[in-house]
Amino acid sequence: MRVAADLFCEKGYRATKIADLAAAAGISHATFYSYFRSKEELLRRLYDYVPSYAQAALKQAIAEDLPAADKLRRIIRQHINLVITHRALVQVFYTQEHNLPRDMRALAKKKVRAYNKMVEQVFAAGIKQGVFLPLPPKLLLHAVLGTCYWLSQWYHLGGRWTPETITDAFIRVLESGYLSPEPKSGTDALLTEMQALREEVGQLRSILLTSAGGPSVRPRQRISRASARV
Repeated sequence: MRVAADLFCEKGYRATKIADLAAAAGISHATFYSYFRSKEELLRRLYDYVPSYAQAALKQAIAEDLPAADKLRRIIRQHINLVITHRALVQVFYTQEHNLPRDMRALAKKKVRAYNKMVEQVFAAGIKQGVFLPLPPKLLLHAVLGTCYWLSQWYHLGGRWTPETITDAFIRVLESGYLSPEPKSGTDALLTEMQALREEVGQLRSILLTSAGGPSVRPRQRISRASARV
């Protein structure tokens, strides 16, 4: 199935012949037919494997007793891991659907909808708890999973970025956005300093009012200096 996915990505489903599949897998025609009755059945098996594998991992993540944000991070990591470790399979799944018989195409769409619905419910729960942005859950679903899926179009094993680097970067961008936090301006820093000085003056006044009968010159001088700084 992995060899088939690679060839289907490279040559397309229709252009790939059983002889090509057997040669790439290092088997004979007879051995191929002992596993699959036809090339179409091979494609059917591929379309059955991808969503079944993805749903099993997703159900495990959803079943865990985790806060909504942690649960979503777990789902994103699993989804990215699926796309990276089964890149060709995922790419074929989303590009060769038109080569499926009508019944298999309908079944594949049904499985994708079921997967998306489970993720959508995680978003809905997080929105209800005030953890996620109050946007339509389906819109958030497409934004997040769409970002993860596109990896199948450009990622190559052994490239400059490891899967962990990519996953951490995606989660950071998806959670915080792509804009860098703006540094505090000079005005902001001055206002912060002024607020600290006001608090100091208030503390000194409190000392002065509670120091009945004690020396009052030093407190007055300290207040004067602090007031001058303000």
